[in-house]
Amino acid sequence: MRPPVYEREISPSMGSISSPWDNTATKSLMGLVKSQCVHARAYETRGEATPGLFKHIESVRNRARVHTALGD
Repeated sequence: MRPPVYEREISPSMGSISSPWDNTATKSLMGLVKSQCVHARAYETRGEATPGLFKHIESVRNRARVHTALGD
């Protein structure tokens, strides 16, 4: 019998077991999204909320930053 997570086509976390640093960036981003978008106003439908959430995430995310592991 397959676990329900696979039946719903959800990929389980692949992080280290009991590592507190695996989800730090994600939790930080989701905290910002919740405080600045979700709790800032009431949405009637998911369709109404989606554009605002995507706009907020794109404004927070830095696509131009070069990862330090890539060098100069």
